[in-house]
Amino acid sequence: MKFALIIISNSNTPLNEQMTLKFQTYVRILTQLKETLLAVYDVNEHNHHTYTRSVTHCYDNLDTMIQNIHFDAAVVLTQESVPVDIISQLLYAKKHVFLEWPFGCDAS
Repeated sequence: MKFALIIISNSNTPLNEQMTLKFQTYVRILTQLKETLLAVYDVNEHNHHTYTRSVTHCYDNLDTMIQNIHFDAAVVLTQESVPVDIISQLLYAKKHVFLEWPFGCDAS
């Protein structure tokens, strides 16, 4: 299965330690399962340097990523509630979606 990671972070601040650790954990898990991580989406371009050791494609526009990268499933990493529009885009594009948090719940 080919995966993409969707990072829901604050668009104005660098990735915090908790989100960096989550990202590294998912990369390790996917690698151990021999799955392919194709791309990462994060609206904050300043965070993209964090991902480049693990993935070659980083996007700040979800539509562009969906059009350019052929992935089967997306893992959504967030510190906050999951934006409905992102989930809708992924489901409309017929992607499997894995959420850390129950849909509609706030992480805090």
